[in-house]
Amino acid sequence: MKNEQLINEMVSDYRKDKKAVYQAFNKNAIKITYVGAEVTATAEVKANTLELAAPALTVTYNINIAAAAYDTLTELVAYIDGLADWTCTLGDQFDGTEASASLTIVAATDVLTAGVWFVQDTNLQIKIVIPTVATGKKVTVTKVLGSITGTGAGTFEFTKGSTLAWVEAAGATTVEKVSTITSLDSSVGEQLILRLKMATTLTAGYLTVAYDEKQADAIPLFV
Repeated sequence: MKNEQLINEMVSDYRKDKKAVYQAFNKNAIKITYVGAEVTATAEVKANTLELAAPALTVTYNINIAAAAYDTLTELVAYIDGLADWTCTLGDQFDGTEASASLTIVAATDVLTAGVWFVQDTNLQIKIVIPTVATGKKVTVTKVLGSITGTGAGTFEFTKGSTLAWVEAAGATTVEKVSTITSLDSSVGEQLILRLKMATTLTAGYLTVAYDEKQADAIPLFV
């Protein structure tokens, strides 16, 4: 190998920013917080209903979470977050398209100031979102592995934005799986979303992704 070629490869490798992300399975669907003047506040999930109360147990909002206006988590979060004195956040393991009525039923819970996560036991995925690629950069996924506990078929699923880029079987439950993909590129403006999914039930697991971030068009020192 010529010295010039070796130096170019060394410089190219030096310019890489190697990163890894680990995500454990969780069921945290929406976080509700009361930030108003009352000294107590609660939220309660019932069958097809979510009740917000301030002061505690004095229902201020009774939301029909099966109604078309609120039947997805995205719609429900937007509605609650738009209310005076309330905030709401979507959990990072959810896409927002999930049914609000699938929130796990829970008794009136204190949501004053600190806020509380309300879960959805039907969550079937572990998800990692790699930030949108910045101008002048390029991201390359180099390794993906994970493990899931549950029932049904396991699947690795990778998308660029809303476009499906890669799908493969993830094998048997509880066994660590390594994806066969060794290189998946994304360019400026693209966002990679990596999922490890279970078909029927998912109760535990994790997903790990390794990737390189580098200059998109690095100019070699020698040609």
